[in-house]
Amino acid sequence: MKEKSSSKTRAMLIAARCLKVVDGFPFKQMYGGIGQILAFHRVIPENKRERIWSNSYLEVTTDYLEKVILYYRAHKFDFLSMDDLVLKGFHAKNKFVVFTFDDGFRDNLYHALPVLQKYNVPLNIYITTDFPDKKTILWWNVVEDVILQNTDLSFEWFGEKMQFRCSSSAEKNETFGKIHSLIQEGSELTIKERALMFCRIFNTDPFKSIGELALSWDEVRQMSRDKLVTMGAHTVSHPVLSQLTGKDSLEEIKRSKLRIEKETGTAVKHFAYPFGGIKEATSREYKLAASCGYETAVTLISASISREHEHKLFELPRIAVGMSMNEETFDLMRFGVIQMMRN
Repeated sequence: MKEKSSSKTRAMLIAARCLKVVDGFPFKQMYGGIGQILAFHRVIPENKRERIWSNSYLEVTTDYLEKVILYYRAHKFDFLSMDDLVLKGFHAKNKFVVFTFDDGFRDNLYHALPVLQKYNVPLNIYITTDFPDKKTILWWNVVEDVILQNTDLSFEWFGEKMQFRCSSSAEKNETFGKIHSLIQEGSELTIKERALMFCRIFNTDPFKSIGELALSWDEVRQMSRDKLVTMGAHTVSHPVLSQLTGKDSLEEIKRSKLRIEKETGTAVKHFAYPFGGIKEATSREYKLAASCGYETAVTLISASISREHEHKLFELPRIAVGMSMNEETFDLMRFGVIQMMRN
């Protein structure tokens, strides 16, 4: 999948190529930071089946994961766990990279871990406890399946007639975005209730996907015993924490930690905010995570780690990795060009 081109993107790519030529360029030191935390979700084998890009852009193949590892190894980054980051990352001689994985997908065990083991790369996995409990509705997968199986859709949504054309790839992607918004952003009922309503309309099993794709507790325990794996928490039900009351947000953050510790017998020191943007994880959530006994918490605010983050351990930025990113994209991140363009 190719990245969308824009004048700003082209300018950044040119800057990255220039910086690549002069590796000691001071902007690299000023903006590149001391390391990066990468955020992955699913890691799957190469698959040629039709997909909707809007629902698969954060999936990567095993070959792609290996290329990312080799990229950072070629540029002499140290591979750290989140424990390592706290203990020595902020004062290490070399730049570092941390590989993190969100949610608790089964492919993290069967496809990602073998690649990481091959290169002795630590894996940090943040578990949403409703995943192994099989309580989460992966409704975005249901929407994708429904769209791929049809050339047009017609249904009623809270009294309004909805009609979508989805015969071409472009129409399918556009339809996915619109239906995703109906479920994610509607004001009637909760997201889960709207997702269940969509599943009833198209007579699909809302929990089929989670049963197939999520780690079981036995598999979580299996991963926790691997010396390369650091377990972290990612709430109970993956809500937008900032939209909850303080009490409910605290419960989501605390209960996930306690549940994983009970199931695995290992201390959970690290937390990831669901969605993780500046609107989804605010200063309130930073304080709540700190109050629960975690040592770090990560966002999905795209930036490198700087030395100043040693004093901001509950608002650590991460860079979400997807298949649309290529070597030039990683150069942009490594040299800090993206941060330069923002400033």
